[in-house]
Amino acid sequence: MSQSWEEEIRGLHSFFRAWYRGEVPNSDDVFARVSDYLAPELTLITSSGFVANREQVLGMLRSEHAARPDLGMSVENLQLKLVSGEIVVATYEEHGTTSDGKRAALITAVLRKNLVLGNGLEWVHIHEVLLPSSS
Repeated sequence: MSQSWEEEIRGLHSFFRAWYRGEVPNSDDVFARVSDYLAPELTLITSSGFVANREQVLGMLRSEHAARPDLGMSVENLQLKLVSGEIVVATYEEHGTTSDGKRAALITAVLRKNLVLGNGLEWVHIHEVLLPSSS
């Protein structure tokens, strides 16, 4: 798991950028890049305090295909916080731009080893907090 945590975070966000911009087809095969990597018990806590489970997250993502063709997205300041047994905890900043403006969030991600997956990790918990310049 030495660098796979960083590869997984960057890889999933690269997928999100392409998905939201409509650069990839809206198909089950393509969407598997996200659906296969979210653990059954996934919890997402958004920057507005909404708590979503895996099915809610997948439904939202699926419905937003090609919804932001002008989206710019980057992942910065990745930091490994903990590796313990099957669990990895990392933080990173997600920066996004659209014609509506800029948004930046600090994200804590809890990933779990799953050797069936490409980078060997699945997402178990995600917590977003808007960075002060975004609020």
